[in-house]
Amino acid sequence: MNALTGKHRKRGMKKLDDYDLLLEIAWNYHVHQVEGNGQPPAIAPIIGRIVEALPLQDPRIAAGTDSIIRRLTRKFKADKDLLVTRAVLQMNFDRMDRLHIITDVALQIKTLGIPLDLTAIRPRLRKPDT
Repeated sequence: MNALTGKHRKRGMKKLDDYDLLLEIAWNYHVHQVEGNGQPPAIAPIIGRIVEALPLQDPRIAAGTDSIIRRLTRKFKADKDLLVTRAVLQMNFDRMDRLHIITDVALQIKTLGIPLDLTAIRPRLRKPDT
């Protein structure tokens, strides 16, 4: 490449080639984190499941599963916050509206005297009076 253009070729696949996978990893990371009450999940198993689901014709498979997992882990860790934010906004943009509705209904149920653990619905509601 250097002989033809005078520029060195960058290492690895193009950044855009992995963007769809990184968003899928971010969404799964978010789902596992919510299900785990805010605890960050292990990234490698999430990436492993996504890589296993790739079609055999995918050019990324040629590099080998371990290589793909290492590369995607590195890229995901570098931009984790941005990727998770984008994935949540793209795949579940009305989540907060539904969460507010559920929280309001739960608070109304609690005011009727029915015992209810609000932290099971929304872990951030740690105050006993809300």
